[in-house]
Amino acid sequence: MKCDVGYTIYLPPNHATASVRYPVVYWLPGGGCTEDPDSLSIAKGLLGGIDEAIRKGRLPPLIFVIVNGGRYTRYYDSLDGSVMMETTVIRELIPHIDATYRTLATRDGRAIQGGSMGGMGSLKFSFKYPELFSSAVAFCPALLDADANMERNPTLIPALFNGDKALFTKDSPAAMVVTNADNIRAKLAIKIVIGSEDGLLKWTEQLHTSMVKLKISHEVEIVGGVGHDFGAPETGIYEHQLRGLRFAADHFVLPQP
Repeated sequence: MKCDVGYTIYLPPNHATASVRYPVVYWLPGGGCTEDPDSLSIAKGLLGGIDEAIRKGRLPPLIFVIVNGGRYTRYYDSLDGSVMMETTVIRELIPHIDATYRTLATRDGRAIQGGSMGGMGSLKFSFKYPELFSSAVAFCPALLDADANMERNPTLIPALFNGDKALFTKDSPAAMVVTNADNIRAKLAIKIVIGSEDGLLKWTEQLHTSMVKLKISHEVEIVGGVGHDFGAPETGIYEHQLRGLRFAADHFVLPQP
């Protein structure tokens, strides 16, 4: 996009001196958030929690990258090229991280997660590029269809696709899981965590129904009494996101020492 795009990165203990390579989890923030770890779509203190869990042996050493996904891009590339968040993440950021840090630069050592818009993005990217990721975890994913997006954000689809809802739908997780089902099935570990009071729940339920029909293995966890507010400490999102990292760790295939 001819501009600098930032990211925040957590490096595990001994990264500076060890010779081993580490798996990577990419975190996609929600709408209006940036790569700032204090953004509302990531649990407060999560980076410190990751470090503690690694030091105590509850997580394997890993690299955690917080992406800047733009204010409200839905992680799409627009027709006119003014918004290129898919290109930025898939074709620029991931190769940059692999070239700059000691990563396991294969799908066996790469996972993707995110919250709200980023939850949608994590499913979008993993369904479209299952050869890149071993697992995906989506927290309260914003899986609204094209009509719902037009109602809630009437400028989005016109800005991205000159108002063509079919182009928006074609790259949505709901469409991608159908068109790419054979490449996703039995290859990608998938988990969705969402609150029972979240206004976006019905779209998760629709995706769940679709994946059941397609015989795509996945997990859906509905957190009772929680709305679309996974930044609030009382929701317990810190522990949910830490468990999400354990989910990723369970599906990494790490080289034997």
